[in-house]
Amino acid sequence: MYKNMYNNYVTSRIYTIFCSQARTAVLQTLYRQSRPIPLRHVAYLSQSPVYSVQRALKQLQREYRVVRKQEGNRVLFALNTRHPDFSFLSRILEAAANAALEQRTVTYASPARRGLDFADSALEFYRRVGTNDAIRTPPRRD
Repeated sequence: MYKNMYNNYVTSRIYTIFCSQARTAVLQTLYRQSRPIPLRHVAYLSQSPVYSVQRALKQLQREYRVVRKQEGNRVLFALNTRHPDFSFLSRILEAAANAALEQRTVTYASPARRGLDFADSALEFYRRVGTNDAIRTPPRRD
């Protein structure tokens, strides 16, 4: 019974944190930054419309997940590392980043492997033949 209650609690926390694509993109973008960045940079890096990012940042500020800093006439945003859910959030975002990296690795592994195999076979061919003169192009027919 307690395990089920805990799973429901964790599921509801995850849902409230990642309830929209813009919030998810903003959180991922801010997690990868080493210092606070302006709104338009968040929008550019997250590849989201400025208005969606603005709404997401307002919601995240109200929940104290994001900190807003004013430096002169610039307004900068960063994740609130003192929030009670920060360690939970960072584990999720780290796992998502690793999963995305693994997916890209799997996606590009076979074409890259084929390219490397072709390069190795071409190199072996040139070593056996000795020069590029062995490759002759057929005469053109007009």
